[in-house]
Amino acid sequence: MEKIRNVMLNFLTNAVKYTPKGWLKMELFKKGRQIVYQVSDNGIGLTKFDLENVFQKFYRAEEAKKITATGVGLGLFVVKKFIEAHDGEVFVESPGPGQGATFGFKLPIKRVG
Repeated sequence: MEKIRNVMLNFLTNAVKYTPKGWLKMELFKKGRQIVYQVSDNGIGLTKFDLENVFQKFYRAEEAKKITATGVGLGLFVVKKFIEAHDGEVFVESPGPGQGATFGFKLPIKRVG
């Protein structure tokens, strides 16, 4: 349970870090046979290239580098690997630079026993 909390915290802290001024929305809900968690903001947003690469190992968006020099681009990569190892999927959406983003994941609901 601690690892899933770390995944959730990664999305939330990234939203805080890359939304210098504005709003954040965190949601956790059931959709069909999945649990969905997502964090939306009106922060720096992502280019089409960023959207295609943001979960790649060592990737950092150019706008993100301008906000903070720290980080090596492993957080979202690790999040993706962890979620996929549990039969889930990660997702990201952004209408474009300066228009915010939504990061999230979906995990299947599994019966125990």
